[in-house]
Amino acid sequence: MRDAAVLAYLPDPFGLERAEFFLSEAAGQSRRVAAAEVAETAVPIVTVEAARLITELRSLGVAPPPDLIDLGEALRLLRGKAKNDGGAKAADPWRMLKQTASGEPSEAATASFQKMFVSETEWPGEAERLAVAEQVLAVLRAAWHAALDELDDCGELQRFDGVERPVAQVFYGRQSAGISVDLAKIDTLISVADREKYTAYNRIAETLGVSPSGLTFRNVGPWLERTDAAHLTPHVSAANFEEYVRLAATYSTFAAQLVTLVRATRDLRALARLRGDAAGVVRPEFQIMGTVTGRILVSNPALQQMRRSYRDVLTAGPGKRLAYLDFAQFEPGILGSLAADRQFLERYNAGDIYRELAIALFNTADRRDVAKRMFLSFSYGMSPDRIVDILGGGARAETLAAFQAFVSEFPGLMRFRKAMEDALQQSGHVETALGNRRYRTSNGELRHDERRWAASQAVQGTASLIFKEAVLRLTEQLGAQVVMLPMHDALLLELPEETYDADVEVAEHAMLSALHNRCPGVSGRVVVADHF
Repeated sequence: MRDAAVLAYLPDPFGLERAEFFLSEAAGQSRRVAAAEVAETAVPIVTVEAARLITELRSLGVAPPPDLIDLGEALRLLRGKAKNDGGAKAADPWRMLKQTASGEPSEAATASFQKMFVSETEWPGEAERLAVAEQVLAVLRAAWHAALDELDDCGELQRFDGVERPVAQVFYGRQSAGISVDLAKIDTLISVADREKYTAYNRIAETLGVSPSGLTFRNVGPWLERTDAAHLTPHVSAANFEEYVRLAATYSTFAAQLVTLVRATRDLRALARLRGDAAGVVRPEFQIMGTVTGRILVSNPALQQMRRSYRDVLTAGPGKRLAYLDFAQFEPGILGSLAADRQFLERYNAGDIYRELAIALFNTADRRDVAKRMFLSFSYGMSPDRIVDILGGGARAETLAAFQAFVSEFPGLMRFRKAMEDALQQSGHVETALGNRRYRTSNGELRHDERRWAASQAVQGTASLIFKEAVLRLTEQLGAQVVMLPMHDALLLELPEETYDADVEVAEHAMLSALHNRCPGVSGRVVVADHF
């Protein structure tokens, strides 16, 4: 990868087909190149903001190059910080380029090029643009070499080169090819989501006595005392407050309506973006290291955030059929394997751990989703009494006693949580197989939120690794073109009608084999469905 070419480009802000591309190969001169030459470059190409590059190439009718590397993805893996801990700033590739630039000429050139990139300044003459680009390409190469050295030094290079980089090619290809949408359904679904939002809006307004326009999980704190979710007030500053509200929605009418309001607003935003594509094809952007745990994020539009009832607006192309393959109870299985809790694994492999907990707590399996949220909160460091406090409702003592009795059967889980906390305290980071570290941003004793994410980073980081390795195993056998969307622990595939059943079987086996490779004591299960 050290001999990769580097590419700087200027996007076309006005759709006038005037985007410019500047390429420098390892032993060659910097030069302006046509879009077609970018696509045909056989060696790896390093750039910044790869998703934007793919959009520019697509507008010119050109496919992505076969091996495209985004410097920002490497930095997100290296920096190991969540967004609320300053992760976005730490992994900003433009920031690294400015730090790498040596001396006034290259610093000024980098700053000037970024302003042209984001259309903050007019482009100078052709000769000056090339001169600026030449300096930026030299800075980009130096920054890439520094990132490679850092990846190697901290043990992240194998994951980046063997997992993140090839997975990125799969989804860069999907961004370029696009995803078909059913234009006829969009207006209907927008009407449904709009009614849902309006109903929640009115009920919240009645409760608060004011218009809830702009109300979100982040700014709801001052209003909670007026509602039946007042018990959430001490938790409003938590990074995962949305999950707290969703848990409280089991018994709190206000929490339930707030969840509906926010999620319907998100659905409307995504649907409106889909309606804006008159061709019936949307091209979302994929961030391969989208979270500190390594989950893939989809944006523009945020299709992952759409609730299942709205996702059937996505359709297969002619002669194709959609398949939705979901790792069942993915994270508990990984947790049990990492914790080496034999009793838990026996129970997990024999049935449905969430269903068992729902029956133990509520005497019914109908509240499996609530039990799932409770179990995962416990797994990631929250105490049973805090979970029950957030849940709210009556019969607190009985629910707490039943919850404590259930989790006490699996002492290995608590030992694992403690081991991850100790590792974080001693080394300042938690990591998974092949790295994917998350670093502390403070010193001294662990904060409450750090105790929570210590185990979460290990489990979810392992989950993201298994998921991505499953994508690679699957595409080796079926081709990259079948992968449509990552949906947290599930994959949406677009398969040929004539080989659908056989391909589903191959995909299911690929996913399970990836799980068994990392967690050999876990039986695992993949739920297969048409669409969602």
